[in-house]
This record gives sequence, structure tokens and C-alpha cells, in this order.
Amino acid sequence: MKVSKWAMILAIASGLSAAPAFAQSGLRQPGQVAPAGFEYGSYDYYAAQEPAAPSPSDAPAPPPAPIEGAAPAPMEGHAMVAPAAAGACDSCTAGGDCGCEECKMNCPEVCEPWRLCDCDHLRCNNMAIRGWISGGFMFNADDPASNFNGPVTFADRDDGQINQLYLIMERTIDPQCGCWDLGGRVDLLYGSDYRFTLARGLDAEDDFTARWNSDSRFYGLAMPQAYLQLGNGTWDIKLGHFYTIIGYEVVPAPDNFFYTHAYTMQYGEPFTHTGALATYNANEQLALMGGVTYGWDNFEDVYNDMSFLGGATLTASDGNSKLAYAMHYGDEEVTFGTVVPNDERFIQSIVYSRTMTDRLSYVAQSDWGYQENALGSGEKAEWYGINQYLFHKINCCWTQGVRFEWFRDDDGYRVAPAGDYPNLGFSNNPASAGGFEGNFYEIAYGLNYKPTSNSNLIVRPEVRYDWYDGTDNALGNQPFDDGSDDSQLLGGFDVIFLY
Repeated sequence: MKVSKWAMILAIASGLSAAPAFAQSGLRQPGQVAPAGFEYGSYDYYAAQEPAAPSPSDAPAPPPAPIEGAAPAPMEGHAMVAPAAAGACDSCTAGGDCGCEECKMNCPEVCEPWRLCDCDHLRCNNMAIRGWISGGFMFNADDPASNFNGPVTFADRDDGQINQLYLIMERTIDPQCGCWDLGGRVDLLYGSDYRFTLARGLDAEDDFTARWNSDSRFYGLAMPQAYLQLGNGTWDIKLGHFYTIIGYEVVPAPDNFFYTHAYTMQYGEPFTHTGALATYNANEQLALMGGVTYGWDNFEDVYNDMSFLGGATLTASDGNSKLAYAMHYGDEEVTFGTVVPNDERFIQSIVYSRTMTDRLSYVAQSDWGYQENALGSGEKAEWYGINQYLFHKINCCWTQGVRFEWFRDDDGYRVAPAGDYPNLGFSNNPASAGGFEGNFYEIAYGLNYKPTSNSNLIVRPEVRYDWYDGTDNALGNQPFDDGSDDSQLLGGFDVIFLY
């Protein structure tokens, strides 16, 4: 680990504590508004950013309209209405009514989830310490002996698991003050999901055989974000280690509708970057992003190769539709733990979201990527797919959603066998070999339950069916039931508690 990189992390931590000295306003003005049911999210997701304001803290979006950000809000079941009469906001705390929009007019504090470190000193300096704990059970109809749910990651075990014990320390910038403001954020993730956010040179060594905090097979600690942020309402600049802007689904559990994830997110896209990213909010409809990074899931690159990260979002004037494009291009490691030089890799993602009615929202995503000299073979590997999501707000407590996906690993380069995550840098299944060259399909139906408008609790039951149309891998295995099946049925749930 280079000393200069650790010096940057220390500078970010000290910058968070010193940031109030640079603030021009003591009022908290988040740049994005989360959909109902996800007020707690704060992921800096490109498809969710509000072009009129710089990207705020960070975290993408829950379905259908990404978090903290912006239009179309999937979960929002009612349009904004005139301010309620005095005292009406008391009903927000009574449980389950739809009055939270009115409450935000008169007394917005009753519509915010309870926070463990909620105090005037932090709020007045645009600072927060917050997080969540999430865990659940997933049941596999095949009951595989290994307990692995095939290539389904995150909720990857036919068992119970604590996925995320998450802590965020942040200072958000004030995009409304019209002057330059300094902020930053550090995220810590402990749990079984830590494996999917590891970065070379930070959380793990270059080949991921050694990780900084744990030799455990399933549980450990990662730091998926640590960055400084500078903005003035038109420009927003991040410097450090941050989540990708590519794709629709994200790592933070509260910012997703489903417990499980799509193949595009699991295998087709990066999770984190280290570098610099600037966002230019041209007007209320258009935002442009561009920057340089050390590549996919790297804190430092063995060959010091730099990559380009960029994109744009276009929001309809009525706020009901949004089109987002993001891409990453540069030389990347062709296989893990080898001395084969990096070679060209490209990934692009297009996300379209539309609020059709006050209760119905739709999202479509398309990804396409390729890697030159894949596995040192001299050949190009490609992967691509399409995801579709439909969300319906049933009432103030319940929202239902369905996701249908087709993902093709054209050359068996990305999707790994059960329990084997070579594309994430390490393997839990030494007996497996090679990927799967073919088409993966999955359809998931899920529900989200929140007992009150401002609840700290969310429950996400889900049923999912996967099937595969393609060739066996190098060992003659299929993707599911420890290599013996081309389909599987999963059912389960998780619980998220915000603090």
C-alpha cells in the first residue's frame, strides 16, 4: 500500500471534521429528495441526480426513482399538495397514513426516520452520522449441499446472513448557497456483503488473497467510500474513493427495492472507483459528468493505468421521465493475480425511468461491455443485457414490484459458478472452473413494507426464479444446485433497520 494513498484517506477524515469552517450556510439543504419509503437513502447515483443541484452525498436509488435524487419517484404514491392545517402533521407519527407530503410542508422533522446521532450541532453544520443494519433469510428449493444460491450474489446463501452493518460519517454540501462549499463522506461496511465492495490496494491485496481485516470466509470489513466533495450548486467535484455511477442497482441495502440483485449489477458493472469525478449541472434538465479513475474496484492500479468515467442525465421538464447514460473506459486487469498487462475494457449503461401515474413507475436498463485479451487469451469477451422494473404503490405501507432480466455472458468471462467469485477477486469454491457462456434470465416479485411514513424499519419479502440457456462450464457443470441444474427457485426476505 502506497503511503500517499493512506495519506489521502487521513486527509478526508480530517477534512470532515474541519469542513464546517468552510461552510457558508448552517442550514441543511440536501440536493436530492428520496421517494416515499426511502427517505433515508443518500447514494450518489447518476440516474438519480437532480440536474439542478450537484450530486449530494452518495448512493443511488431505490426503485423506481433512485434515491435522494430526483425524479421519477417510484415509491411516491401521492403528489405534493397544499400545506396542511396546523397540527395536521401529527398524523404522520400515528402510523401508516399518507399525510407525509403535507407534513413536510409544516413540520418535516416528523417525516424523517429516527437517527442515533441526531443532534443540533451536527445538523447545523450539515453533518450526520448514520447507518443501518440489514440481514435476512433466503431459501433455495434445490437445497444445495454447499448452501450457495448459484451465481446469485449478495443474498448468496441458502441460509440466514447479516448482510450489512453500515456506518456513514458525512458532511453534505449546500447546493443552494451559491458559493463553494466543502463536504465529504466515509462509509464502513461490515457483513457478508463486504466481499463485493473490496478494492485492490485498500481493502485487499492485488490478487485479493489477503484482505486487510479478516480471514473469514463470509464476514469482514470494507471501506467502499472515502472522499472529499466540493461544490457551488453548479459544479460538484468528488476526490477519493466512491461508488460507481454506472447502472441502476447499488450496494447500500436501503437504496434498492429488491433483496437480491440483477446479473448486470452483480457481474456486468464495477462497484467502486478511486479518482476524481466532476458533475456540471447545466440547468434543471441536463447534468454532465466526467473524471478519471484507477479503474474497476481499484484503490491503486498495479500498472498505474488511468481510466475515464463519465455520463449525462436528461430530465423531462415535467419531472416524470429521466434518461441517464454512463460509461467507463480504460485498460483493466484481464485476469486476477497474473502478470499479464492490463488491456482495454469498456462498459456503458443506459437507464430510463418514467412515473406513469401517482402509484405506478417503470424503469428500463441496458448494459453492454467488453474486455480485450480476456483471461490472456488474445480474444475479446463481451457481456450485455436488459433489465425492466415495474413498481406499484398499493397503499401507504405496501409497495409491490417486479423485475425481469436477460443477461448474456457471451464468452463465459463474467458470470461465475456457485460460490466462486473470480471477478470479485477470490473464490469460495476451488472445485469450480470457468464461467458460463450463455443467457441468464431471472424474474423476481417483491414487496416492501414500512409500518409508518417515517419508519426506521423496512421489510422486503421476495420470490425469484432463475434459468440458464447456454453451454456447460469447463467442468461440465450448470450454474445452479452445485452444478447440476439449469434453473432454480428462491424465496426469502430481509429486514433493514435504520439508525
